[in-house]
Formats: sequence, C-alpha cells, structure tokens
Amino acid sequence: MTDTPTDLSHAKEDILKAIEHIKAAVFMETPTPKGAFNLYDYVSDDKYHPTMNGVYHDGGFMVATDSHVLVAIKSDYDKENEGKSIGKDGRVIVGKYPTWRAAVPEDNLHAHTVHTIDTAKVYELVKRVKAENKLAGRYGVKKMGIVKVGDTFFNVDKFAKMSRFLDHYCINEVNTFGERRPTKVVAPDGSICILMPVMIYAKRWENEEPDYLGIEFA
Repeated sequence: MTDTPTDLSHAKEDILKAIEHIKAAVFMETPTPKGAFNLYDYVSDDKYHPTMNGVYHDGGFMVATDSHVLVAIKSDYDKENEGKSIGKDGRVIVGKYPTWRAAVPEDNLHAHTVHTIDTAKVYELVKRVKAENKLAGRYGVKKMGIVKVGDTFFNVDKFAKMSRFLDHYCINEVNTFGERRPTKVVAPDGSICILMPVMIYAKRWENEEPDYLGIEFA
C-alpha cells in the first residue's frame, strides 16, 4: 500500500510541528555551562589549611576556595567522596574543611544590589596590568588592578576568576551586599560563586593614587 499525496502532506505537517516543539523546548531551557571549568584553578596552596588545597564534597556541591574566591558547583559526584577533600593528585586530604556555607550571603537576609558585568573588560584590565608591570621592570612602580562594583572593591585577578564562572554559566549579573560583604552569583542550576572585597582599595580609588588601574561597574 502506497501513501497518498494527502497522507504525505499530513506527515510533513506532523514533522514540522515536531521540529517547532523541539525548537521551543531548546529556547526555553536553562542556559547550559560552556567551556572548560576546572575547580582546581580555585583551590588554595595554604600549607596551614591543607584541606583547602583540594575540592571538598558536601551535600551535592563540589567546593573550592583560595579564601578570596569560593566556588560551589552542583554535582552528582560519587557518594563515597561525601565529606572528603580530594587533592589534585586524587588523594584524600585529611582534616576538617572550613564551614563554607557560612560565607555565602543569603538574599533574603541582606539587602542586595544587582550589577551587570562585562567580563571582556575584566580580562582586558588583567592584560593591561600585566603589560604595565612588565614595562615597569624590577624597580619600577608596580600597579594593581581594581574592579569597583557599586560601592565594593575587588582585586582584578580574583574578579577574573568570578568572571570565568559567569562566562561558564552564561551569566552577566552579580549581587553585592554592601562594601564589606562579598559579592555573589548563583547559576541556574544552583551553583554558587562568591568573591571577597578588598577594603583598602577604596582609599586608593578615592584619592586617585597612581599605583592602580581600575574599571567600574555601576
């Protein structure tokens, strides 16, 4: 039995409808992470707190911090790793990991402001600082990179780490909670990145001292 032109027409319509449904589902999906994202780029090298030199597994999060930047990625990791800090060599690091959740600001407890971030400008500032310090040589005045977000100041190298998190999850906004509190980003899947401010940068910025290069996001 052969298909009639009418049957073929209906089949084509069904296929086109199915394609449109697929397209709609794709565009409605939460943005998926892009690019490589290595948690070990965020661990510490602190010999006094060795557990921070690894990735900690806690309640469905894989956590890494250098005490300035903290990243907690949602993950279905092997449950045998629960409560363990795993070093770059794959070995378990013995010791107690810091209470990382206490460092994460809660939106419902603290007033916060949303800021839009252009990560390309952050990376460009990193390059500018490196280039100027290279030209300054061994005995020249070294410059630091400062990122001002609202009323809060951050080290540009550390902010670049948060920027990689933003790019990885296709996000361009961060929340600040006041000049003395960390900024925070929450990805669509619940992953978290926080960054501690640097209070001493405020005076340099206000006095327009010559030892820094900076960018500002309102």
